[in-house]
Amino acid sequence: MKFSFIPKKFLKNIKNIKIFYSGKQNKTYIGDYQNIKVQIRVPNINNDFVNWKNEKEVIKCNSDFLYYKNGVFIKKWIEASTLKKINLNQEIITKIFQEIENFSLLPLTKIKKFDWKTKEINDLKYRKLVRKYKNDQLFVSHGDLRKKNILFTNKNEIYLIDFEWTRLNNKYFDLVCLNLYLKISKKLIIDYFKLDKQKFNDFAYMIKKFNNHWIKKHYNGKI
Repeated sequence: MKFSFIPKKFLKNIKNIKIFYSGKQNKTYIGDYQNIKVQIRVPNINNDFVNWKNEKEVIKCNSDFLYYKNGVFIKKWIEASTLKKINLNQEIITKIFQEIENFSLLPLTKIKKFDWKTKEINDLKYRKLVRKYKNDQLFVSHGDLRKKNILFTNKNEIYLIDFEWTRLNNKYFDLVCLNLYLKISKKLIIDYFKLDKQKFNDFAYMIKKFNNHWIKKHYNGKI
């Protein structure tokens, strides 16, 4: 198999390359590079929401990455499981909260703002809510917090992965996704981050509408 997506200076030193995962968004390979195990990720698609420039800015803050260009990266391998295989207890949930809070405060000033696609989504309530919160303070948002994008190690460490959807966004975006897609209790999230309940519900409405639009547009309603 040819690995033309890997720069020659790395390719000549990476051994035992094999496929590890293949999904709709990307493929992951693993290999050995200078006595360490590495992950090689290669994107399958590039749609209007994937932003590799934003992802690159996030990766600059992480010394585990050895190479990055246009969605292709080489990084040190993390021995961990996605949250799909983990039963969430209070300790793990608290660590997730802390990791997301730390991520939201990364000093990233060059990344783009989240686009709610109000010109494409024909829903009056949705548009009113977007306008209602348009002047809120913005934070760094992962944008795709699902179980497949959060790793948990045997040392009880939490890692966020896959940053193509990272944007400057309202802090409620990621926090509401924890409830919608990780099924973490709304009350736990609201109490921990001292959130407004009505605002939480408003963002739940907005995120559902946005994600339904995105899925229909890019995956014909199936994901």
